[in-house]
Amino acid sequence: ILDEKFMMNLFSVFRLEMVEFDEFLTFKFEKQKRKDAGKSSEKMLLFAKLQDELFHPKLDTNKETDKYARQFGVVFMKAMLQELQDPLKVTSKYLSSLDGKLLHENTSLAEHEALFGKKAVNDD
Repeated sequence: ILDEKFMMNLFSVFRLEMVEFDEFLTFKFEKQKRKDAGKSSEKMLLFAKLQDELFHPKLDTNKETDKYARQFGVVFMKAMLQELQDPLKVTSKYLSSLDGKLLHENTSLAEHEALFGKKAVNDD
């Protein structure tokens, strides 16, 4: 969780495949300048500043939380994996670690083609 290179590259495959997503992240981390709340009127790259403070803390308060963040990361990931792998939840059917029956490689070409053009979200 505190490995900057790993965390910042989590979405690299999507950046390569989706130009708009790459442009969005580039804008947020390299171009969008905003005022730091409660600070001077100077505008700065807040996402870049946040990234820097997360992985290279300068504030004493943040430095002191490092050991807790590492412990929390382990606990969080164990809980997340347990939740995702729960056979009563649909997510378990998509996991390669469980050879899920709904993995792309475990479904037929006919099933793939039947999904072309279908809405892939449920947030109407």
